[in-house]
Amino acid sequence: MKRLTVALGLIMLVKLVTGQDFIIKKNGDEVKAKVSEVTSTEIKFSKIENPGVTYTISKSEVFMVKYQNGTKDLFNEAPNAVPITKTESTSAQSTRANDPNPQNGITNSNSPAEDETLCEQAKASASENYGASGPTWGTFIATSITGPLFGLIPAFTCSSAPPQMQNLNIPSRYSNNDNYKKCYQEKAWKIKKHSTWLGYLSGTAVFFSILGLMVL
Repeated sequence: MKRLTVALGLIMLVKLVTGQDFIIKKNGDEVKAKVSEVTSTEIKFSKIENPGVTYTISKSEVFMVKYQNGTKDLFNEAPNAVPITKTESTSAQSTRANDPNPQNGITNSNSPAEDETLCEQAKASASENYGASGPTWGTFIATSITGPLFGLIPAFTCSSAPPQMQNLNIPSRYSNNDNYKKCYQEKAWKIKKHSTWLGYLSGTAVFFSILGLMVL
């Protein structure tokens, strides 16, 4: 009976740690939540750290909701964008016109407002496209087997290293824009850190639950 109780506690603990939705705002911020209702104008949710209180946020502020089952609700294809251009000299334009393999991507802009808008787009795109299942499962398995003390080693290793550019899935049209790539990578790194420590916490819960079953 005690083992059954511990096993049920393990299931509930892992579900609590992993069973959450993510509200991604248009400015790139993420809110860990449990969405309860989506109306025509707003989203109602509770926060993981304060489940007894219901919060609301306007849909106009939200780019996407990622649910715990992997499905997504997109409320806007991307934050409102402004045209991104870069002035070129006459000789540069002539060279581009005669180039048999022109690059059609968006290059760096000179306007701070344009850079800020593009940065928000990059963060929203990273939230939608970048996945960090590798660090999550790697840390989870390592911690489940070796325990939370040794599990800190892969957790710190994974979370301290930014994602490699080749693993980011950056849209090809922005491959020549350094500002976009920088903001995209920064957001992807935040996602990687969160996923890594989520795996660590889940692995810790599994380790102690298995330990409890063995002791009983």
